[in-house]
Amino acid sequence: MFHSCPKCRIRLERREAKDGLFWRCGCCAGHAVPIALVRKRTEREFSRELWRKAVEEALPTGDPCPACTFPMREVTMRLDEFPLSAQICKACGLVWLDASDYEKLPREEPRIVIDMETRLLHRHIEIVEQCLREDHPCPACGNRLVHARNADGLLWHCTTCEAFGVTLTFLKRATVGEFPARLWQESQQGTIENDTPCPFCKQPMNALLLPPTPHARRRLALTVCRPCHFVWMTEKSFCALPWRPVDPKRVPRGSTLSSPS
Repeated sequence: MFHSCPKCRIRLERREAKDGLFWRCGCCAGHAVPIALVRKRTEREFSRELWRKAVEEALPTGDPCPACTFPMREVTMRLDEFPLSAQICKACGLVWLDASDYEKLPREEPRIVIDMETRLLHRHIEIVEQCLREDHPCPACGNRLVHARNADGLLWHCTTCEAFGVTLTFLKRATVGEFPARLWQESQQGTIENDTPCPFCKQPMNALLLPPTPHARRRLALTVCRPCHFVWMTEKSFCALPWRPVDPKRVPRGSTLSSPS
């Protein structure tokens, strides 16, 4: 629920674009933009540095967030010797930009559009190769993740938290119905980010609540990393996913995880 402009104290106007939602003040022309939309519209290095400064360097001494009313963090970026000032809410991932600063955002150059399945497959391969080369910490407790292989590929497990991590490509292979497509759609629309870092790219992941499945009466709680397409979930959510029936003969030897079904 969005409240008022932090400068003018009037209600913000909701705007809808092809790449997402944002809010604008009809008086001062300031913009409230989700960090996810900033990542879509700007160069990758800019959005990463903007979020890093907000989390690691800035203090919550700015104006109240238009969404949750918590104090925002003031961040200044240098663009071609000109400063760009922004206020960022770490709690809900909202970025407030005055009219002049909004126009300074470094727009990302148009890129060739790659279909979702190809992009997910490429990222899945990158994560698998990276996992085999390096150790990665659990997003929740920091302990080393254990990776295991089953018929659909690699998955990760924290023996302390009893939580699991998979890629969206893994879910596409291992689950039934339209669950992977729905998860992808929800991850693109969600704007709430938490402090849980992705174990691979260290970017904040998005917290999602999905509708119940035939295996669970309650909604499924998951966290998704948009850049990596990595999905992290508790053991309860992992077991409640609509998995395909697993043939024990297809599970490679040495797997440390049993079938979720």
